[in-house]
Amino acid sequence: MTARRLAVGFALLAVAVGLVFLFPVGPAGDPRLAAFVSSRPAYPIVFTSRSNAASFDAAAPEGEGFTFPGRRLWDAREGRLRILRPDGSVSEMTHGTSIIDAMSPSITLDGKRVLFAGRTAEAAGRWRLYEVGTDGSGLLRLTGGDGDPGCDALPPMRYAADGTALGDAERRSMDYDDVDPVEISREPRRIVFASSRVPDLGRDHARRSTTLRLLDANGNHPLTANRNNDRWPFALASGYIAFSMWSRNREVITLDESGVTPGVPGATAPTDAWMGGFVQVPGGHFGMLVKPAEPVWRPRPLFNGRIAFMTRSGIAQAEPGLIANAPSALAVGTALPGAAESGLYPGPATGVGTPSAMPPDAVVFAGGSRSDGRIGLYLSPQEWSPETVATKLFDDPDFVDAEPVAVYARSIPSGVESPTLAGEGVVFATSLSRTAMGDLPGQRTDAGTGPIFAGPPPGSIRRLRFYAAERDRFDDPLRERVPGGWGVLREVEVNGDAASTRLPSEPPSVLVGLGDDGKVVKWSTAADAKGRRATFYAFAGDHYSLTRGGGRHFCVGCHPGHSGLPRADHRHAERLP
Repeated sequence: MTARRLAVGFALLAVAVGLVFLFPVGPAGDPRLAAFVSSRPAYPIVFTSRSNAASFDAAAPEGEGFTFPGRRLWDAREGRLRILRPDGSVSEMTHGTSIIDAMSPSITLDGKRVLFAGRTAEAAGRWRLYEVGTDGSGLLRLTGGDGDPGCDALPPMRYAADGTALGDAERRSMDYDDVDPVEISREPRRIVFASSRVPDLGRDHARRSTTLRLLDANGNHPLTANRNNDRWPFALASGYIAFSMWSRNREVITLDESGVTPGVPGATAPTDAWMGGFVQVPGGHFGMLVKPAEPVWRPRPLFNGRIAFMTRSGIAQAEPGLIANAPSALAVGTALPGAAESGLYPGPATGVGTPSAMPPDAVVFAGGSRSDGRIGLYLSPQEWSPETVATKLFDDPDFVDAEPVAVYARSIPSGVESPTLAGEGVVFATSLSRTAMGDLPGQRTDAGTGPIFAGPPPGSIRRLRFYAAERDRFDDPLRERVPGGWGVLREVEVNGDAASTRLPSEPPSVLVGLGDDGKVVKWSTAADAKGRRATFYAFAGDHYSLTRGGGRHFCVGCHPGHSGLPRADHRHAERLP
Protein backbone atom coordinates (compact mmCIF):
# COMPACT_ATOMS: atom_id res chain seq x y z
CA MET A 1 0.00 0.00 0.00
CA THR A 2 1.39 3.43 -0.90
CA ALA A 3 2.13 6.10 1.68
CA ARG A 4 -0.63 8.25 0.17
CA ARG A 5 -3.21 5.49 0.50
CA LEU A 6 -2.13 4.83 4.08
CA ALA A 7 -2.47 8.52 4.90
CA VAL A 8 -5.93 8.62 3.35
CA GLY A 9 -6.84 5.47 5.27
CA PHE A 10 -5.77 7.05 8.54
CA ALA A 11 -7.80 10.15 7.74
CA LEU A 12 -10.86 8.02 7.02
CA LEU A 13 -10.29 6.13 10.25
CA ALA A 14 -10.11 9.40 12.18
CA VAL A 15 -13.34 10.63 10.60
CA ALA A 16 -15.04 7.31 11.35
CA VAL A 17 -14.16 7.40 15.05
CA GLY A 18 -13.74 11.13 15.52
CA LEU A 19 -15.93 13.90 16.73
CA VAL A 20 -15.31 17.51 15.71
CA PHE A 21 -16.11 20.29 18.15
CA LEU A 22 -16.48 23.76 16.72
CA PHE A 23 -15.27 25.88 19.63
CA PRO A 24 -12.18 27.71 18.32
CA VAL A 25 -10.54 29.68 21.06
CA GLY A 26 -8.59 32.02 18.81
CA PRO A 27 -5.22 33.66 19.47
CA ALA A 28 -6.46 36.61 21.53
CA GLY A 29 -6.11 34.85 24.86
CA ASP A 30 -7.99 35.09 28.14
CA PRO A 31 -7.27 38.31 30.08
CA ARG A 32 -7.90 36.55 33.39
CA LEU A 33 -5.22 33.95 32.62
CA ALA A 34 -2.78 36.62 31.43
CA ALA A 35 -2.70 37.90 34.99
CA PHE A 36 -0.93 34.65 36.03
CA VAL A 37 1.92 35.11 33.54
CA SER A 38 5.24 35.99 35.18
CA SER A 39 7.54 35.79 32.12
CA ARG A 40 7.13 35.32 28.39
CA PRO A 41 8.61 32.25 26.66
CA ALA A 42 10.47 32.37 23.35
CA TYR A 43 8.21 29.64 21.93
CA PRO A 44 4.53 28.88 22.56
CA ILE A 45 4.00 26.33 25.34
CA VAL A 46 1.07 23.93 25.52
CA PHE A 47 0.35 22.60 29.02
CA THR A 48 -2.34 21.19 31.28
CA SER A 49 -4.00 22.80 34.30
CA ARG A 50 -5.68 20.21 36.50
CA SER A 51 -7.44 20.13 39.85
CA ASN A 52 -4.94 17.61 41.27
CA ALA A 53 -1.38 16.38 40.70
CA ALA A 54 -2.33 13.17 38.84
CA SER A 55 -0.10 14.18 35.92
CA PHE A 56 2.92 13.30 38.07
CA ASP A 57 1.62 9.83 38.99
CA ALA A 58 3.26 7.05 36.99
CA ALA A 59 1.65 3.82 38.20
CA ALA A 60 -2.00 3.02 37.59
CA PRO A 61 -4.08 3.28 40.79
CA GLU A 62 -5.17 0.13 42.62
CA GLY A 63 -8.62 -1.33 41.94
CA GLU A 64 -10.06 -4.24 39.96
CA GLY A 65 -12.85 -2.17 38.42
CA PHE A 66 -15.34 -5.03 37.99
CA THR A 67 -18.34 -2.68 38.23
CA PHE A 68 -19.24 0.30 36.02
CA PRO A 69 -17.54 2.75 35.45
CA GLY A 70 -14.50 0.49 35.91
CA ARG A 71 -11.26 1.78 37.38
CA ARG A 72 -10.45 5.20 35.95
CA LEU A 73 -6.75 5.96 35.61
CA TRP A 74 -5.03 9.24 36.52
CA ASP A 75 -8.26 11.24 36.50
CA ALA A 76 -8.91 14.67 37.99
CA ARG A 77 -12.16 16.43 38.78
CA GLU A 78 -11.27 18.99 36.14
CA GLY A 79 -8.45 19.39 33.68
CA ARG A 80 -7.83 21.93 30.92
CA LEU A 81 -5.49 22.14 27.95
CA ARG A 82 -3.98 25.61 27.57
CA ILE A 83 -1.39 27.48 25.53
CA LEU A 84 1.00 30.23 26.67
CA ARG A 85 2.30 32.36 23.80
CA PRO A 86 5.43 34.53 23.44
CA ASP A 87 3.29 37.68 23.60
CA GLY A 88 2.18 36.70 27.11
CA SER A 89 -1.37 35.69 26.15
CA VAL A 90 -2.89 32.45 27.44
CA SER A 91 -5.81 30.63 25.81
CA GLU A 92 -8.05 27.76 26.80
CA MET A 93 -8.01 24.94 24.24
CA THR A 94 -10.59 22.52 25.67
CA HIS A 95 -12.61 24.53 28.21
CA GLY A 96 -16.07 25.09 26.75
CA THR A 97 -16.07 21.78 24.90
CA SER A 98 -17.35 18.41 26.13
CA ILE A 99 -13.88 17.55 27.45
CA ILE A 100 -13.83 17.66 31.26
CA ASP A 101 -10.22 16.57 31.85
CA ALA A 102 -7.01 16.63 29.78
CA MET A 103 -3.50 15.28 30.17
CA SER A 104 -0.26 14.24 28.38
CA PRO A 105 -0.07 16.72 25.48
CA SER A 106 2.52 16.52 22.71
CA ILE A 107 3.12 18.51 19.52
CA THR A 108 2.79 16.95 16.06
CA LEU A 109 5.97 16.79 13.99
CA ASP A 110 4.95 19.76 11.81
CA GLY A 111 4.40 21.89 14.92
CA LYS A 112 0.82 22.71 13.96
CA ARG A 113 -1.36 20.48 16.14
CA VAL A 114 -1.53 19.13 19.68
CA LEU A 115 -2.13 15.48 20.56
CA PHE A 116 -3.48 14.79 24.06
CA ALA A 117 -5.65 12.49 26.16
CA GLY A 118 -9.11 13.75 27.09
CA ARG A 119 -12.09 12.59 29.10
CA THR A 120 -15.77 13.36 28.48
CA ALA A 121 -18.98 12.17 30.10
CA GLU A 122 -19.15 9.47 27.41
CA ALA A 123 -17.62 5.99 27.83
CA ALA A 124 -17.78 6.19 31.62
CA GLY A 125 -15.38 9.14 31.59
CA ARG A 126 -12.46 7.06 30.32
CA TRP A 127 -9.46 8.50 28.46
CA ARG A 128 -9.45 8.71 24.67
CA LEU A 129 -7.00 10.38 22.26
CA TYR A 130 -7.67 13.78 20.70
CA GLU A 131 -5.93 16.39 18.60
CA VAL A 132 -6.48 20.10 18.15
CA GLY A 133 -4.77 22.90 16.24
CA THR A 134 -2.37 25.12 18.13
CA ASP A 135 -4.81 27.95 17.38
CA GLY A 136 -7.49 26.00 19.27
CA SER A 137 -9.53 25.02 16.19
CA GLY A 138 -10.48 21.65 14.74
CA LEU A 139 -10.75 19.55 17.89
CA LEU A 140 -10.94 15.91 16.77
CA ARG A 141 -11.27 12.61 18.59
CA LEU A 142 -8.86 9.93 17.29
CA THR A 143 -9.84 6.85 19.33
CA GLY A 144 -12.98 5.53 20.96
CA GLY A 145 -15.52 6.09 18.19
CA ASP A 146 -18.00 3.65 16.65
CA GLY A 147 -15.34 2.03 14.45
CA ASP A 148 -12.92 1.40 17.32
CA PRO A 149 -12.77 -2.29 18.40
CA GLY A 150 -11.64 -1.35 21.92
CA CYS A 151 -9.95 -3.97 24.09
CA ASP A 152 -8.01 -6.88 22.61
CA ALA A 153 -9.76 -9.27 25.03
CA LEU A 154 -12.61 -9.10 27.53
CA PRO A 155 -11.67 -6.53 30.22
CA PRO A 156 -12.38 -6.57 33.99
CA MET A 157 -15.53 -4.43 34.01
CA ARG A 158 -18.41 -6.93 33.82
CA TYR A 159 -21.29 -5.41 35.85
CA ALA A 160 -23.49 -2.37 35.36
CA ALA A 161 -24.04 0.00 38.27
CA ASP A 162 -27.19 -1.94 39.22
CA GLY A 163 -25.27 -5.24 39.33
CA THR A 164 -26.56 -6.70 36.08
CA ALA A 165 -24.09 -8.27 33.65
CA LEU A 166 -22.73 -6.16 30.79
CA GLY A 167 -22.51 -7.57 27.29
CA ASP A 168 -19.14 -8.52 25.83
CA ALA A 169 -19.22 -5.84 23.13
CA GLU A 170 -20.07 -3.11 25.63
CA ARG A 171 -17.24 -4.17 27.92
CA ARG A 172 -14.68 -4.17 25.12
CA SER A 173 -15.76 -0.79 23.76
CA MET A 174 -15.75 1.00 27.10
CA ASP A 175 -13.31 -0.46 29.64
CA TYR A 176 -9.93 0.93 28.59
CA ASP A 177 -7.91 4.15 28.67
CA ASP A 178 -5.72 5.67 25.92
CA VAL A 179 -3.13 8.20 27.16
CA ASP A 180 0.27 9.74 26.36
CA PRO A 181 0.01 10.10 22.55
CA VAL A 182 2.96 11.15 20.37
CA GLU A 183 3.24 11.38 16.59
CA ILE A 184 6.19 9.44 15.15
CA SER A 185 5.62 9.97 11.39
CA ARG A 186 3.47 12.10 9.09
CA GLU A 187 3.55 10.08 5.86
CA PRO A 188 2.18 7.57 6.64
CA ARG A 189 0.74 8.96 9.80
CA ARG A 190 1.57 7.01 12.95
CA ILE A 191 0.91 7.72 16.61
CA VAL A 192 2.37 5.83 19.56
CA PHE A 193 0.45 5.91 22.84
CA ALA A 194 0.00 4.06 26.14
CA SER A 195 -3.17 2.08 26.68
CA SER A 196 -4.90 -0.50 28.87
CA ARG A 197 -6.48 -2.24 25.86
CA VAL A 198 -4.63 -5.47 26.70
CA PRO A 199 -6.54 -6.34 29.91
CA ASP A 200 -4.36 -7.43 32.82
CA LEU A 201 -4.13 -6.58 36.51
CA GLY A 202 -0.60 -7.92 36.97
CA ARG A 203 0.75 -10.34 39.53
CA ASP A 204 0.14 -9.84 43.27
CA HIS A 205 -1.74 -6.57 42.85
CA ALA A 206 -4.73 -5.08 41.05
CA ARG A 207 -3.34 -2.24 38.95
CA ARG A 208 -4.46 -2.09 35.34
CA SER A 209 -1.51 -2.76 33.05
CA THR A 210 -0.67 -0.31 30.26
CA THR A 211 1.47 -1.02 27.21
CA LEU A 212 2.63 1.01 24.23
CA ARG A 213 0.59 0.75 21.04
CA LEU A 214 0.88 2.04 17.47
CA LEU A 215 -2.05 3.77 15.78
CA ASP A 216 -1.94 3.87 11.98
CA ALA A 217 -4.22 3.44 8.98
CA ASN A 218 -4.72 -0.23 9.82
CA GLY A 219 -5.93 0.31 13.38
CA ASN A 220 -3.80 0.05 16.50
CA HIS A 221 -1.35 -2.66 17.49
CA PRO A 222 0.82 -3.59 20.52
CA LEU A 223 4.44 -2.39 20.72
CA THR A 224 5.35 -3.59 24.23
CA ALA A 225 4.14 -6.29 26.61
CA ASN A 226 4.40 -5.06 30.20
CA ARG A 227 2.15 -6.68 32.81
CA ASN A 228 2.60 -3.52 34.87
CA ASN A 229 2.84 -0.03 33.32
CA ASP A 230 4.56 1.43 30.27
CA ARG A 231 4.06 5.20 30.05
CA TRP A 232 5.04 8.42 28.30
CA PRO A 233 6.43 7.40 24.88
CA PHE A 234 8.35 10.01 22.90
CA ALA A 235 9.97 9.90 19.46
CA LEU A 236 13.73 10.50 19.50
CA ALA A 237 15.65 12.03 16.61
CA SER A 238 17.33 8.62 16.13
CA GLY A 239 13.97 7.02 15.32
CA TYR A 240 13.80 5.12 18.61
CA ILE A 241 10.81 5.52 20.92
CA ALA A 242 11.77 6.48 24.48
CA PHE A 243 9.38 5.56 27.29
CA SER A 244 9.07 4.82 31.02
CA MET A 245 8.74 1.17 32.02
CA TRP A 246 7.64 -0.06 35.44
CA SER A 247 9.56 -3.24 36.17
CA ARG A 248 7.54 -4.84 38.95
CA ASN A 249 8.13 -8.44 37.97
CA ARG A 250 7.56 -11.01 40.73
CA GLU A 251 9.57 -13.81 39.09
CA VAL A 252 12.93 -14.76 40.63
CA ILE A 253 15.70 -17.32 40.15
CA THR A 254 14.87 -20.37 42.28
CA LEU A 255 17.03 -21.07 45.32
CA ASP A 256 18.48 -24.17 43.62
CA GLU A 257 19.26 -21.98 40.56
CA SER A 258 17.49 -24.41 38.21
CA GLY A 259 15.06 -21.90 36.72
CA VAL A 260 12.65 -19.03 37.31
CA THR A 261 9.45 -18.96 39.34
CA PRO A 262 7.03 -16.38 40.74
CA GLY A 263 7.34 -15.66 44.44
CA VAL A 264 10.01 -15.48 47.12
CA PRO A 265 12.40 -16.43 48.56
CA GLY A 266 14.78 -16.88 45.66
CA ALA A 267 18.39 -16.47 44.62
CA THR A 268 17.34 -13.05 43.26
CA ALA A 269 14.73 -10.57 44.49
CA PRO A 270 11.53 -9.38 42.76
CA THR A 271 11.91 -6.09 40.89
CA ASP A 272 10.23 -2.77 41.59
CA ALA A 273 11.85 0.00 39.56
CA TRP A 274 10.92 2.56 36.90
CA MET A 275 13.40 2.65 34.01
CA GLY A 276 13.85 4.66 30.85
CA GLY A 277 13.61 2.25 27.93
CA PHE A 278 13.63 2.46 24.16
CA VAL A 279 11.93 0.43 21.46
CA GLN A 280 11.94 0.50 17.68
CA VAL A 281 8.89 0.38 15.46
CA PRO A 282 7.98 -2.37 14.69
CA GLY A 283 9.87 -3.54 17.77
CA GLY A 284 13.02 -5.28 16.58
CA HIS A 285 15.36 -3.53 19.03
CA PHE A 286 14.41 -3.09 22.68
CA GLY A 287 16.71 -1.89 25.45
CA MET A 288 17.39 0.55 28.25
CA LEU A 289 17.89 4.23 27.49
CA VAL A 290 18.49 5.47 31.04
CA LYS A 291 18.69 3.03 33.96
CA PRO A 292 19.95 4.76 37.15
CA ALA A 293 19.18 3.72 40.71
CA GLU A 294 16.51 6.47 40.78
CA PRO A 295 13.12 6.17 38.99
CA VAL A 296 12.89 7.50 35.44
CA TRP A 297 9.50 9.04 34.71
CA ARG A 298 8.57 10.75 31.41
CA PRO A 299 11.99 10.79 29.66
CA ARG A 300 12.49 13.56 27.09
CA PRO A 301 15.54 14.36 24.90
CA LEU A 302 17.33 17.69 25.27
CA PHE A 303 19.35 19.68 22.76
CA ASN A 304 22.56 18.86 24.66
CA GLY A 305 22.10 15.13 23.96
CA ARG A 306 21.04 14.16 27.47
CA ILE A 307 17.70 12.74 28.58
CA ALA A 308 15.64 14.78 31.07
CA PHE A 309 13.10 13.11 33.35
CA MET A 310 11.33 13.45 36.65
CA THR A 311 12.30 11.32 39.62
CA ARG A 312 11.58 11.09 43.35
CA SER A 313 13.53 14.20 44.29
CA GLY A 314 12.47 16.41 41.38
CA ILE A 315 13.96 16.57 37.89
CA ALA A 316 17.26 15.34 36.49
CA GLN A 317 19.27 14.63 33.34
CA ALA A 318 21.42 11.67 32.36
CA GLU A 319 23.52 10.60 29.40
CA PRO A 320 21.78 8.11 27.11
CA GLY A 321 22.93 4.61 27.98
CA LEU A 322 23.51 5.23 31.68
CA ILE A 323 23.19 1.81 33.35
CA ALA A 324 23.43 1.71 37.15
CA ASN A 325 20.75 -0.78 38.11
CA ALA A 326 19.94 -4.44 37.40
CA PRO A 327 17.29 -5.54 39.88
CA SER A 328 16.32 -8.87 38.33
CA ALA A 329 19.83 -10.22 37.67
CA LEU A 330 21.62 -9.20 40.88
CA ALA A 331 22.14 -12.06 43.36
CA VAL A 332 20.54 -11.65 46.79
CA GLY A 333 23.12 -10.57 49.36
CA THR A 334 25.30 -8.76 46.82
CA ALA A 335 25.32 -5.13 45.70
CA LEU A 336 26.65 -3.17 42.77
CA PRO A 337 30.18 -1.88 43.41
CA GLY A 338 30.71 1.84 43.85
CA ALA A 339 30.95 3.68 40.52
CA ALA A 340 33.43 6.38 39.58
CA GLU A 341 30.62 8.56 38.23
CA SER A 342 26.91 8.76 38.99
CA GLY A 343 25.94 10.01 35.55
CA LEU A 344 23.05 12.02 36.99
CA TYR A 345 22.65 15.80 36.72
CA PRO A 346 20.00 16.98 39.24
CA GLY A 347 17.97 19.98 38.19
CA PRO A 348 16.92 23.20 39.94
CA ALA A 349 15.55 22.79 43.45
CA THR A 350 12.26 24.29 42.29
CA GLY A 351 11.75 21.45 39.79
CA VAL A 352 8.85 19.11 40.52
CA GLY A 353 8.44 17.17 37.27
CA THR A 354 7.53 16.82 33.57
CA PRO A 355 10.61 18.48 31.99
CA SER A 356 10.93 18.87 28.22
CA ALA A 357 13.12 20.71 25.75
CA MET A 358 12.73 24.37 24.81
CA PRO A 359 14.77 25.56 21.78
CA PRO A 360 17.56 26.26 21.52
CA ASP A 361 19.12 25.27 24.86
CA ALA A 362 16.54 25.39 27.66
CA VAL A 363 14.18 23.16 29.64
CA VAL A 364 10.59 23.93 30.56
CA PHE A 365 9.09 22.06 33.51
CA ALA A 366 6.54 22.05 36.32
CA GLY A 367 7.93 23.62 39.46
CA GLY A 368 7.02 24.97 42.85
CA SER A 369 5.82 22.97 45.83
CA ARG A 370 3.74 19.78 45.86
CA SER A 371 3.10 20.21 49.59
CA ASP A 372 0.91 23.30 49.14
CA GLY A 373 -0.23 22.55 45.59
CA ARG A 374 1.30 25.72 44.13
CA ILE A 375 2.81 24.24 41.00
CA GLY A 376 3.35 26.30 37.88
CA LEU A 377 5.51 26.45 34.77
CA TYR A 378 9.23 27.27 34.97
CA LEU A 379 12.13 27.68 32.53
CA SER A 380 15.80 26.84 33.08
CA PRO A 381 18.99 26.51 31.03
CA GLN A 382 19.59 22.88 30.06
CA GLU A 383 23.06 23.07 31.67
CA TRP A 384 21.63 23.14 35.14
CA SER A 385 22.41 22.28 38.76
CA PRO A 386 20.33 22.25 41.97
CA GLU A 387 21.46 25.84 42.55
CA THR A 388 20.21 27.07 39.16
CA VAL A 389 17.57 29.78 39.57
CA ALA A 390 14.67 28.94 37.26
CA THR A 391 12.37 31.56 35.75
CA LYS A 392 8.69 31.31 36.60
CA LEU A 393 6.49 31.53 33.50
CA PHE A 394 2.93 30.88 34.66
CA ASP A 395 1.02 29.79 37.77
CA ASP A 396 -2.75 29.55 38.05
CA PRO A 397 -3.44 29.38 41.82
CA ASP A 398 -6.59 27.29 41.29
CA PHE A 399 -4.88 24.50 39.33
CA VAL A 400 -1.76 22.33 39.13
CA ASP A 401 -0.02 23.53 35.96
CA ALA A 402 2.22 20.86 34.43
CA GLU A 403 3.22 18.81 31.36
CA PRO A 404 4.54 21.81 29.38
CA VAL A 405 5.63 21.18 25.78
CA ALA A 406 7.14 23.85 23.53
CA VAL A 407 5.57 24.27 20.09
CA TYR A 408 8.12 23.71 17.31
CA ALA A 409 8.55 21.41 14.31
CA ARG A 410 10.70 18.27 14.56
CA SER A 411 12.32 15.90 12.07
CA ILE A 412 12.05 12.19 12.97
CA PRO A 413 12.90 9.17 10.77
CA SER A 414 9.68 7.45 9.72
CA GLY A 415 10.93 3.93 10.46
CA VAL A 416 9.83 0.72 8.79
CA GLU A 417 6.41 -0.68 8.00
CA SER A 418 4.46 -2.57 10.65
CA PRO A 419 4.75 -6.38 10.61
CA THR A 420 1.78 -8.64 10.02
CA LEU A 421 1.20 -9.15 13.78
CA ALA A 422 -0.39 -12.57 13.27
CA GLY A 423 1.34 -15.82 14.25
CA GLU A 424 4.94 -16.03 15.41
CA GLY A 425 7.98 -13.79 15.19
CA VAL A 426 11.70 -14.50 15.17
CA VAL A 427 13.85 -13.85 18.24
CA PHE A 428 17.61 -14.03 17.79
CA ALA A 429 20.32 -13.55 20.43
CA THR A 430 23.92 -12.83 19.45
CA SER A 431 27.25 -12.16 21.17
CA LEU A 432 26.08 -13.78 24.39
CA SER A 433 29.46 -13.50 26.11
CA ARG A 434 30.44 -10.08 24.78
CA THR A 435 30.75 -7.22 27.25
CA ALA A 436 28.14 -5.17 25.47
CA MET A 437 27.93 -2.36 28.03
CA GLY A 438 31.58 -1.70 28.85
CA ASP A 439 31.64 1.77 27.27
CA LEU A 440 28.39 3.03 28.75
CA PRO A 441 28.29 5.83 31.36
CA GLY A 442 28.88 4.75 34.96
CA GLN A 443 30.62 1.48 34.13
CA ARG A 444 33.97 2.12 35.84
CA THR A 445 34.25 1.36 39.54
CA ASP A 446 35.65 3.83 42.05
CA ALA A 447 38.81 1.70 42.02
CA GLY A 448 39.34 2.47 38.33
CA THR A 449 38.39 -1.04 37.26
CA GLY A 450 35.44 -2.20 35.24
CA PRO A 451 33.16 -2.64 33.60
CA ILE A 452 30.58 -3.22 36.33
CA PHE A 453 28.25 -4.97 33.87
CA ALA A 454 30.65 -7.40 32.20
CA GLY A 455 29.33 -10.27 30.11
CA PRO A 456 29.27 -13.90 31.28
CA PRO A 457 32.31 -16.16 30.72
CA PRO A 458 32.62 -17.18 27.04
CA GLY A 459 30.81 -20.41 26.31
CA SER A 460 29.07 -20.53 29.70
CA ILE A 461 25.53 -20.13 28.30
CA ARG A 462 24.57 -23.38 26.56
CA ARG A 463 20.80 -23.05 26.34
CA LEU A 464 18.24 -20.25 26.35
CA ARG A 465 14.92 -20.83 28.07
CA PHE A 466 11.90 -18.63 27.41
CA TYR A 467 9.14 -18.43 30.00
CA ALA A 468 5.55 -17.37 29.32
CA ALA A 469 4.12 -14.74 31.68
CA GLU A 470 0.45 -15.25 30.89
CA ARG A 471 -1.97 -12.38 31.36
CA ASP A 472 -5.03 -12.35 33.61
CA ARG A 473 -8.31 -13.39 31.98
CA PHE A 474 -11.77 -11.97 32.63
CA ASP A 475 -13.86 -14.24 30.40
CA ASP A 476 -14.75 -16.96 32.90
CA PRO A 477 -18.52 -17.09 33.58
CA LEU A 478 -18.00 -17.70 37.32
CA ARG A 479 -14.61 -16.27 38.32
CA GLU A 480 -14.22 -12.51 37.97
CA ARG A 481 -10.46 -12.80 37.47
CA VAL A 482 -8.43 -15.81 36.34
CA PRO A 483 -4.81 -15.00 37.32
CA GLY A 484 -2.19 -15.30 34.62
CA GLY A 485 -0.10 -18.45 34.74
CA TRP A 486 3.64 -19.06 34.42
CA GLY A 487 5.49 -21.77 32.55
CA VAL A 488 8.21 -22.71 30.07
CA LEU A 489 7.42 -21.48 26.59
CA ARG A 490 10.45 -22.79 24.68
CA GLU A 491 14.06 -23.85 25.16
CA VAL A 492 16.76 -23.68 22.48
CA GLU A 493 20.41 -24.67 22.10
CA VAL A 494 23.12 -22.03 21.83
CA ASN A 495 25.25 -22.46 18.73
CA GLY A 496 28.63 -20.85 19.30
CA ASP A 497 27.69 -17.53 20.87
CA ALA A 498 24.21 -17.13 19.43
CA ALA A 499 20.77 -18.69 19.26
CA SER A 500 17.44 -18.06 17.53
CA THR A 501 13.89 -19.33 17.71
CA ARG A 502 10.31 -18.45 16.89
CA LEU A 503 7.90 -17.31 19.59
CA PRO A 504 4.18 -16.47 19.55
CA SER A 505 2.99 -12.87 19.86
CA GLU A 506 1.21 -13.71 23.12
CA PRO A 507 1.87 -14.21 25.98
CA PRO A 508 4.73 -11.93 27.10
CA SER A 509 8.00 -13.78 27.66
CA VAL A 510 11.09 -13.71 29.89
CA LEU A 511 14.57 -15.00 28.96
CA VAL A 512 17.13 -16.93 31.04
CA GLY A 513 20.49 -18.52 30.16
CA LEU A 514 21.46 -22.04 31.33
CA GLY A 515 24.86 -23.72 31.62
CA ASP A 516 26.01 -27.32 31.04
CA ASP A 517 24.89 -28.20 34.57
CA GLY A 518 21.32 -27.16 33.80
CA LYS A 519 21.48 -24.21 36.19
CA VAL A 520 21.18 -20.50 35.50
CA VAL A 521 24.63 -19.13 34.63
CA LYS A 522 26.17 -16.98 37.39
CA TRP A 523 29.31 -14.83 37.44
CA SER A 524 30.96 -11.91 39.25
CA THR A 525 32.48 -8.71 37.85
CA ALA A 526 34.96 -5.99 38.79
CA ALA A 527 35.61 -4.98 42.42
CA ASP A 528 35.35 -1.45 43.81
CA ALA A 529 37.70 0.31 46.25
CA LYS A 530 36.24 -1.71 49.16
CA GLY A 531 36.56 -5.02 47.34
CA ARG A 532 32.84 -5.40 46.66
CA ARG A 533 31.85 -7.27 43.50
CA ALA A 534 28.51 -7.68 41.77
CA THR A 535 27.26 -11.22 41.20
CA PHE A 536 24.86 -11.58 38.30
CA TYR A 537 22.61 -14.25 36.87
CA ALA A 538 21.93 -14.67 33.15
CA PHE A 539 18.37 -13.51 33.65
CA ALA A 540 16.72 -10.83 31.50
CA GLY A 541 13.89 -10.35 33.97
CA ASP A 542 13.77 -6.58 34.27
CA HIS A 543 11.04 -6.54 31.64
CA TYR A 544 8.49 -8.69 29.82
CA SER A 545 9.21 -9.06 26.12
CA LEU A 546 6.78 -8.81 23.22
CA THR A 547 7.28 -10.89 20.07
CA ARG A 548 5.37 -9.25 17.26
CA GLY A 549 4.00 -11.71 14.73
CA GLY A 550 5.93 -11.48 11.46
CA GLY A 551 8.66 -9.39 13.12
CA ARG A 552 12.33 -9.93 13.95
CA HIS A 553 13.55 -9.18 17.46
CA PHE A 554 17.16 -8.65 18.44
CA CYS A 555 18.68 -9.40 21.84
CA VAL A 556 22.27 -9.49 23.13
CA GLY A 557 21.42 -12.43 25.35
CA CYS A 558 21.13 -12.24 29.12
CA HIS A 559 23.41 -9.34 30.00
CA PRO A 560 22.01 -7.75 33.16
CA GLY A 561 22.40 -4.17 31.90
CA HIS A 562 20.02 -4.69 28.97
CA SER A 563 21.12 -1.93 26.63
CA GLY A 564 22.81 -1.40 23.30
CA LEU A 565 23.90 2.23 23.21
CA PRO A 566 27.56 3.21 22.82
CA ARG A 567 29.03 5.78 25.18
CA ALA A 568 28.47 9.48 24.39
CA ASP A 569 25.90 8.56 21.75
CA HIS A 570 24.09 11.78 20.86
CA ARG A 571 22.05 10.43 17.98
CA HIS A 572 19.02 10.88 20.22
CA ALA A 573 19.65 14.60 20.87
CA GLU A 574 16.74 16.92 20.24
CA ARG A 575 17.19 19.15 17.21
CA LEU A 576 15.24 21.46 14.96
CA PRO A 577 14.65 20.49 11.28
